[in-house]
Amino acid sequence: MLIKKILPNGLRILFEKKETDSVTILVAVHVGSNFESAPERGISHFIEHMLFEGTTTRPTNAVIANEIESLGGDFNAYTANERTVYYIRVPKKHFRTALNLLSDMIQNSVLDKQMLEKERAVILKEINMVIDDPRFYQWILFHHALFEKHPAQYPIYGSVKTMKSITREMMLDFYRRWYVAGNMTVAVVGDVHEPIAAIASLFSSMKKSSCTLQVFREPNRTKKKTVVKQKKILNAYLVMGYKTVARMHPDSYVLDVIKSLLARGQSGTVVEEIRGKRGLAYEVGVLHDPHSDYGVFAAYLNTEKKNIPPSLRLIMQSLASLRSVSAKELTDAKGFLMGRHILEHEDTHSLADELCEWELWGSAKDAHTYLAKIRKVSASDVARVAKRYFTGNYTIARVERK
Repeated sequence: MLIKKILPNGLRILFEKKETDSVTILVAVHVGSNFESAPERGISHFIEHMLFEGTTTRPTNAVIANEIESLGGDFNAYTANERTVYYIRVPKKHFRTALNLLSDMIQNSVLDKQMLEKERAVILKEINMVIDDPRFYQWILFHHALFEKHPAQYPIYGSVKTMKSITREMMLDFYRRWYVAGNMTVAVVGDVHEPIAAIASLFSSMKKSSCTLQVFREPNRTKKKTVVKQKKILNAYLVMGYKTVARMHPDSYVLDVIKSLLARGQSGTVVEEIRGKRGLAYEVGVLHDPHSDYGVFAAYLNTEKKNIPPSLRLIMQSLASLRSVSAKELTDAKGFLMGRHILEHEDTHSLADELCEWELWGSAKDAHTYLAKIRKVSASDVARVAKRYFTGNYTIARVERK
């Protein structure tokens, strides 16, 4: 059973008891690249790196890492468009040790100048790696073409220019503005005793504040758009897709089913038509990526340049076929989603992450009503949603051989 508590300072706590030998503690800060100003682009990701580089009581990354790894635990973090997430997973008997460390990282990081320059160099190398790898770069190109005004058009890591210009003072200002109790959720999944009291004892002194989130108005696409980037590579890479709707929109659940109809592992219409029957591409898939105020739906593949036109035609044919989905196709697609959902909830880290994500979108309770909404999706829903969103006004990003 999910338990939620909000502390007087605004911190949200989520606890789900799960009878396992491990426990995951996850802190989600409701800030990511979508909330950065132009000079700050990449700063959320930069801060994520810096919080592992030492606190007032744990002076180095080595001290932090050894404290968790000597217990057999693992810890990591990631930055997304709308949130920055830090987590530790340990054997449950070490719950309080891990919670103390994670609390210390979140609240007492020193953001040391010397370590800042070290991590700046690391991130600049990371940016170059993304630009050099067409599997990553195709998505950077696609999002920049897809969005006109929304900050989702910019990479999470920022740019070489902004990464070179971010100062410690800028970082401290951003950290103090966003890393406040009212802008955080702490989730615990596992079989531990009185986790809410333990969290409250460590986080209650945090600043009582919340953040005003800007709402972005993104215009609808009124015509097809194609962008092409040439690089010194052998294959060609294609992303073709659309802006859709936010996670809490009813059509978002239908889009999940459509994604499963088109591509789920090595099956689905797009995968079968392009790879299974014709062998036009080895890597082919479909993405549905919903957020709090927008969604992205796209098909992607890499292949020889000559195979791009026939592959694109097959993608369009697969989208058109959604107007008449059979009962078996719908059952198989739903079965995939329901099975994966159950398997993901078996893992304490996956469940903690999902609870925080749903809390950001609206309510963590929706993580447990998701399957009921998937079951209700009908063939007529699929046809209606496909007709509404999959028009001729799509966006294409191609990376191909120079």
